[in-house]
Amino acid sequence: MKERIESFLTRLVEKLLEKCAGVMHRMQGTMETLSQGGEKADRIIELINENGDPIRRLFRHAAAILKHICPRKGSADVHFGSGDPYSTAKAGEIYCFLQPLIGEHIRLKLNMDEKEINAEGNIRGRICLAIVLWHGLLVYFDRQLRKLYGDISETIENKEA
Repeated sequence: MKERIESFLTRLVEKLLEKCAGVMHRMQGTMETLSQGGEKADRIIELINENGDPIRRLFRHAAAILKHICPRKGSADVHFGSGDPYSTAKAGEIYCFLQPLIGEHIRLKLNMDEKEINAEGNIRGRICLAIVLWHGLLVYFDRQLRKLYGDISETIENKEA
């Protein structure tokens, strides 16, 4: 029984990875089409503007997944130096700006004289695969999002425009 479950999970993960690779390939094609401009790009932008609700749901589920897998606890010691005091001080300025958000979890030590980037840290958290899978399935089975995906794919493959 254990072998059957492992085999099923292995096949499931392989299929999900294949689907993700296909979606990434399609997204790259969409980005290339948008960067080239023309009628196809105008049609894709029009489709996205008309179908705001499925896009919002996609981003909401993606944000929920990212929020879930975000580490709960962590700390890091970072040693940074660019060899140039000006740019090293700029990095320190950015760190001071972010200090209220990150608190004492990330400690930065600046080296004004030498080029150096060293970091040591640990991250603790939890990932429940069921929650990630649930949001992924909700996105996968969303009819409006699948229709939008098909329309964009059709627009990209259309040779006339």
